[in-house]
Amino acid sequence: MPNRRSERGAEAVEFALLVPLLMLLLLGIMEFALAFVAQASLAGAARLGVRNYVINYDSPGAEANAIALATAATPVPANVASAAFSNPCAPSKTTTLTITYRYQTMTGIFDGILGGQITVTGVGSMQCGG
Repeated sequence: MPNRRSERGAEAVEFALLVPLLMLLLLGIMEFALAFVAQASLAGAARLGVRNYVINYDSPGAEANAIALATAATPVPANVASAAFSNPCAPSKTTTLTITYRYQTMTGIFDGILGGQITVTGVGSMQCGG
């Protein structure tokens, strides 16, 4: 049994080596999930804004109101980089609202790997006039 004594604590060392890798994997999964949720929220906000615009396109300030509504519906309105319609609304034409959002990671660990700023885009498109 002299070999058993030399292996004492080996499990603790193996555990200490694996835990950081498992934590990094877990944080990566969480970061990806949150970025996916942000993108889905942005797509919903863009649909909400374009829907408001195509219904009220003939009222004054409809485009600005729709963009304000869509921006307010994003996860963090202050992080919206831009929100713009592709073309003015006219009956039987299609318009598209594109929202660009600066996504902030939860931990900041992956910012260097992903190139710093992460831009997420949400797009909503509908036919004008209802």
